[in-house]
Amino acid sequence: VVDYSYDGTMRSVEQSLLRLGIDRIDLLLIHDVDVWTHGSEAIEARFREAMEGAYVALDRLRTERVIKGIGIGVNEAEMC
Repeated sequence: VVDYSYDGTMRSVEQSLLRLGIDRIDLLLIHDVDVWTHGSEAIEARFREAMEGAYVALDRLRTERVIKGIGIGVNEAEMC
């Protein structure tokens, strides 16, 4: 399930930290926020969701020093 929401991102990070048994992560990526994954009809809404949700959550975690960096993993350079 793709969930770029703020709450979904926070849950995902918390679960990852628990599974890994650590309290900090060097780099987290927002994955597959691209046309190839979501299609041209949905990409604007999905990108907006990622920027207003996932990015905001990751920025907060970076400010709190839970993560060091934020990146993206996409299939198209144009999305960068």
